[in-house]
Amino acid sequence: MFRSARAASPHSDDAGFLPDYDWPNERARPRRVSVAFRVTSIAIAGLVGIGLFWILTQGGEQTRTMSSVSAELDRVVGWSGFGIDQVTLKGHRFTPDGDVFDALGLDKARSVLSFDFAAARRAVEELSWVERASITRVYPDQMIVEITERVPYALWQHGKDLLIVDREGRVLSAAERHTAPSGLVQIAGEGAAKEASALMALLSAHADLSGALQQAERVAGRRWRLHLVDGNQIELPATGEATALVDLKAWPDFAAVLAAGHSVIDVRTSGRIAVRTLVKEAGTDVEPRSIRELIMRAG
Repeated sequence: MFRSARAASPHSDDAGFLPDYDWPNERARPRRVSVAFRVTSIAIAGLVGIGLFWILTQGGEQTRTMSSVSAELDRVVGWSGFGIDQVTLKGHRFTPDGDVFDALGLDKARSVLSFDFAAARRAVEELSWVERASITRVYPDQMIVEITERVPYALWQHGKDLLIVDREGRVLSAAERHTAPSGLVQIAGEGAAKEASALMALLSAHADLSGALQQAERVAGRRWRLHLVDGNQIELPATGEATALVDLKAWPDFAAVLAAGHSVIDVRTSGRIAVRTLVKEAGTDVEPRSIRELIMRAG
């Protein structure tokens, strides 16, 4: 029913349709309209008018309401060259083509007369990946849908589910680790999606920690546990995280503890730093065991 000239997308489920074409710019110039063309146009307009009269009056016998003839009018408008015969999708990468077409509801409208452009735009913008959408009609029979997608920010381990979320914590889609976009912040735990951007803003003042961050785990929905790539963990307090990090960085033994690796550094108590070592068994970190504990006053 529809010819599609869609923007190619590596994640689209309908790849392989005709690509968009950039038509060369042409200088405007006057055209001579032939008498035959004018006569043909007038004839077509006359036939359309006769068709509309016949539909609206049931052959001239009685007047019908507009609602009772909407389907017939839609077909007549389509026959006259104002159907929706070509739809172009642009700007999307993660949103499947099929989801966009389902949201447009093209199966419910055959022409620009019956198609609700405003409702279609709202429906497209309800798709999880879509931030904004615009729909432009190109007469007589084309439509262009331009999509601005949300930016993936973090990969959220939520129970058994792995989800892609944006900076505001909105879930965009499910994911697999080997196919998820690269460079996303790794987070876990209840409430982590909503708080991840605030944590990364805090860590932006500590490039060594943010650069070594493997995963940020939200504990009990109240505080953060930072898992670093060298096997160390930092237990942050529920409040006052900025002060705790400043005290930790000022601790003279901090660099040595990090270099030793596989330590839990606990700064949840104001003015105190506690360290305990993680024991490795069969190459895997296990729950912390109290092998040593250093308690000192920060600063």
